[in-house]
Amino acid sequence: MKLTVAVLTLGTLALGGVCLVSCVVSPQRPAAQYRMPPQGPDEQAVAQAFEALVRAYGRQDWDGVMDVFADDAQIESAAPEAAGPSGNAPRILNKREFGRALEPIIASNVGYSAQNVQVRTVSPMQVQVSGTMTLLMAGRPSIHRDRLWVFEKRGERWLVVRAQDL
Repeated sequence: MKLTVAVLTLGTLALGGVCLVSCVVSPQRPAAQYRMPPQGPDEQAVAQAFEALVRAYGRQDWDGVMDVFADDAQIESAAPEAAGPSGNAPRILNKREFGRALEPIIASNVGYSAQNVQVRTVSPMQVQVSGTMTLLMAGRPSIHRDRLWVFEKRGERWLVVRAQDL
């Protein structure tokens, strides 16, 4: 009986170790669902920056989200309360305004996903990412939007300089 328990315990520990190692060694699954894989080094670099944005939203990391935006970015907020004075047209926010508007949204989100994502090079310094984003909110209806993010190369980094609904 003791031998059986010992073998089962060792087997369980070994299986747990294999699972743990595979989690550490396995590459992370993409946070976004792409129509086609990004092509070339620039599109791949932008896809990595976009993945960082999606993951930061998903883990409620306000600093991580803001880190992907350029200081001079122009952002059309996807939040319904960010409508402009007429109530119809969205208001364009700068990074600071967007950050203030985003804090309570991030605090109440329970998930973020991006589907049907396309990456397209516009110029050597600019790459567009478009797709359908879903922001799952606690106690509120989810937000679904077709969005466009324009990334621009700033030094060694690719940053969002414009974001808008399509």
